[in-house]
Amino acid sequence: MLYIVVAPQLEITTASETTIAAGKDIILSCNITGGNPLPQIITWTYWDSNDQEHSITPLNFSTYILTSVQPQDSGMYRCSVMNEAGNNSDFITITVIGKN
Repeated sequence: MLYIVVAPQLEITTASETTIAAGKDIILSCNITGGNPLPQIITWTYWDSNDQEHSITPLNFSTYILTSVQPQDSGMYRCSVMNEAGNNSDFITITVIGKN
């Protein structure tokens, strides 16, 4: 039997650049749209305004929820997936405006 491995594909369902008012919630979803085998691990990484990298833990396999966002939550959020054929990632930039 022939086994073909294919690098994973993904899609972040939130717009790639999103502006949100302080105090609101935002849901970031990273959907796996392909790959063989399907990735078993999705990681989220956040870069703050000082360009410091932070690993963050999703709510479940693919969703990260930011509650009551504040300006310090502004930055770039990257979703990464990996399988034995390779890896892929996509990102969203969030800008929080105003004060809660």
